[in-house]
Amino acid sequence: MSSELLQQLVVRMHHDPVLVAQVYEHPELVGVREGITSHDVALLSAPDRRAWGADVQRRDRVLEALRVEYPVSCALVELAGRDRAALLSFFSTEYFHDCVRRWGVQAMAFADFLADFARDAGDQVLGVALSECLDLERALAQVRRSPPRLGYVAESALSARLAPAPWIEVVRLRRGTLELHGGLSTWLSGGQTPDLASLSEEEAEWLIVERSGRDGGLSIGELPVALFEVVERARGGVASAALQDLLREHGADPGEAVEVLDSMLSDQVLISVPGN
Repeated sequence: MSSELLQQLVVRMHHDPVLVAQVYEHPELVGVREGITSHDVALLSAPDRRAWGADVQRRDRVLEALRVEYPVSCALVELAGRDRAALLSFFSTEYFHDCVRRWGVQAMAFADFLADFARDAGDQVLGVALSECLDLERALAQVRRSPPRLGYVAESALSARLAPAPWIEVVRLRRGTLELHGGLSTWLSGGQTPDLASLSEEEAEWLIVERSGRDGGLSIGELPVALFEVVERARGGVASAALQDLLREHGADPGEAVEVLDSMLSDQVLISVPGN
C-alpha cells in the first residue's frame, strides 16, 4: 500500500466511526474493498481502537466549518425534521470517502451530500427551497476558493478565444431565490421565517457570484439571460465569434455584440485564453 493511500485511510478513520468498526471487526472485507493486504489492515488496527475516537469533537468542528459555508441549507435540512446526527452522517457516506481519496474539497462533497436531502424531502416546498438555496451557496463556496481577482487590465482588441473568469460563477435559479436566501439568513439571526413557497415555478433569475478585486469579498448580482448564456457557452474556452453569434440571437446587432464582449472583458467576467 502506498503511503498516500495509508494516509487517506487514516484521515477517513479519524472522521468515520463506521469505518473504524469495519477495520477492527471485518478486516478481510475492508482489505478486499480498499484493495489492500491483510498486513496493511493490521497496521491500521494496531493502535488501541479507542484512540481513533480520542478527539471526540473532531467531526463536530469540521461540520461547523461546513455549516458556515452552507448556513441556510443546513437550517433547511433541520426544518425538514433531520437532526444534527443526520448532518454528521456525511462522514460515513461515499461523498466524504471519495472526496478524501481524491484529496478533493470537502465543502463541494458536502454540497452533493446536502442535495440528497433536497431530493428526499417529504415536503416538496421545503425540498425546492433547499435545492435552490443550496445551488446558490455552492456557487459562493466555489468562488470563495477561486484565485485572487486581477487588478486593472489595460483595454485590448477582442481576443479570438474567451472563457469565464475563474473568480466568477453564474447560476440559474427560480425567481425569488436570492430574496428567500436573504430572508432565511435574517431568520437565522433572530428574524421571522420567510415564506418558503415564495419561489416562482415558471420564472427564473440568473445570478452572478464574483470575488471583489479590492478586498476579496464576495458579491451577488443579477445578469440578463443573454450574458448568463454567454458565460455558460464560454466554459472551457470558446471562439469569440461564436459568442457574438449567440448575442445576435438575443437581438444584438454585430457592433453591439462586440461591445458587450468587450465590456465583459473589461469587467473581468470573461478572460482571454490561448487558442485560435
